[in-house]
Amino acid sequence: MPISKEDRARLEQLGEARVRLQATGTGFGHPHQTAALDWLAELTEASRARNEASQSEMASTASRAAAAAERAAKAAEEQALAALTQARIAKQALTTARIATAIAALALIISILGFLHLFR
Repeated sequence: MPISKEDRARLEQLGEARVRLQATGTGFGHPHQTAALDWLAELTEASRARNEASQSEMASTASRAAAAAERAAKAAEEQALAALTQARIAKQALTTARIATAIAALALIISILGFLHLFR
């Protein structure tokens, strides 16, 4: 049976906690007791629906966060591989520079020796 506007207004004025207390005892007469129980059932259903919606939204948010974390991890892995490649190239460049320095030093020594040999 639908809850009358008057009963609904009275129940809302009393509030859920007080209606629950009165509904479990003898605080309401029979027709009002039924309305109170129906009203409480409506509140419970509305609360359950809100909880389900909230849980669904949290699950969706968690799923999006997990996907974003996965993309970030993949990007970090790619950056780490790029850094390793750059380090290898830098090491090769350093080795090449050391060899070039040694060759230049040797050429300088040979040039100085040749210059000194002219004055003997």
